[in-house]
Amino acid sequence: MGEKAWNDKTRSYSERNGWIQVLLDKAAPRLRISEVMRVRRRELVSIGKVKLPAGLDGHGVKAFYAIRKAKREGCDAVIFMADADTKDKMEWAKKHQDIVDGFTAAETDKVGVPCVPKAASESWLLCDDSAWLRFDDKAKIKLPPKPEELSGERSDPKSNHPHQMFKRICDECGCSDSRETRCDVANDSSIAKIKEKCPLSFNAFLDDLKALEPLTKL
Repeated sequence: MGEKAWNDKTRSYSERNGWIQVLLDKAAPRLRISEVMRVRRRELVSIGKVKLPAGLDGHGVKAFYAIRKAKREGCDAVIFMADADTKDKMEWAKKHQDIVDGFTAAETDKVGVPCVPKAASESWLLCDDSAWLRFDDKAKIKLPPKPEELSGERSDPKSNHPHQMFKRICDECGCSDSRETRCDVANDSSIAKIKEKCPLSFNAFLDDLKALEPLTKL
């Protein structure tokens, strides 16, 4: 996830890529992404007289609006990211399917890719010990053996929610819990190691990315 940054020279905001773009470049280098439009889910709303199809649930509604926005804006594809916030496989599968249903209901020629980390996005960044060596050169930190099985209260600093565990590891390494740290860890993480440690959600993401392969020929 990226962020908007103020540029004093141009007197305008510009987008700075986040860690998911870093992982995307590593996982699908042939895509040659030239431009990324970052849109938060709260910005995905109905425009005009578009009728929301019946039966869409949860993130499916936002996925529907996201891919229609992609069509309006001339984008080739949408990667819709949402934390599953669960360690339950069935709940994860339901949220993943809701997003697929939203894409399908929009009936456009744009490509939609669900990105649903289980239990949360930080779980994908807690897979590869070597990715933390730039912060912890003595390799003292201990990453969880099954990051996508972590659970706990998201707002409780003592919980084992991936968000809180990531923050504690940052504190232990003396680095900031920030976009920059996430990008560094993503850049240094092995795709194979993330596949090994997060076999359900990350492998699903890699499989879903195959839908973008036709774009490599454009």
